[in-house]
Amino acid sequence: MNGKMKAALLSGLVCPGAGQIYNRQYVKGIALVIAAVGLIAAFIYELWDAMVKVVASMPPDEVMGDLFGISHRLIEENGAAFSGIIYALIAVWVIAIVDAYVKGDTKSPPLRGGDEGEGNKD
Repeated sequence: MNGKMKAALLSGLVCPGAGQIYNRQYVKGIALVIAAVGLIAAFIYELWDAMVKVVASMPPDEVMGDLFGISHRLIEENGAAFSGIIYALIAVWVIAIVDAYVKGDTKSPPLRGGDEGEGNKD
């Protein structure tokens, strides 16, 4: 498997930015990891905040038996915010995969154990 494919798979399957780190693009890789983690944290925060508001507005006897109603109200009242965050996360992920694949052969392969100091022998 070539370096392009490994970098793209790392960004696609592990985490956005992992392929960039593999390609030795550390700043870009860390920025993509931070963007992905931030978007995931924003989604969790928005979901929690919306859930608390929905549950607090319901009578206590309805909360336990109406999980479908709670989820329906969450999506109905906050669908745009959830969609925006999810679309942004998908965009970051796709950008990371494409960039890792395109830039995969432009950087030298990562050093392996015992390769330090040997240089490029042609």
